Amino acid sequence: MTQDKSVLDIKIYPPEAQGVGQFDGGRITEIKPIGFPHEGPAIENLGPLFYWAWATAKGYGKIALHPH
Repeated sequence: MTQDKSVLDIKIYPPEAQGVGQFDGGRITEIKPIGFPHEGPAIENLGPLFYWAWATAKGYGKIALHPH
């Protein structure tokens, strides 16, 4: 049996290099490592990853019902 001793090439993308989005007229903003093409992400396509974002709100904000 052989062992693969390859090293992972890990890259850390700061918030400035990630995609951005907003909801409720900008009351809720988000940054995400993998954004939609129109949001300017550093990583355009990485594969079948789940959606993840870091969202913040300035006061009250809401996100309408949507299919996921």
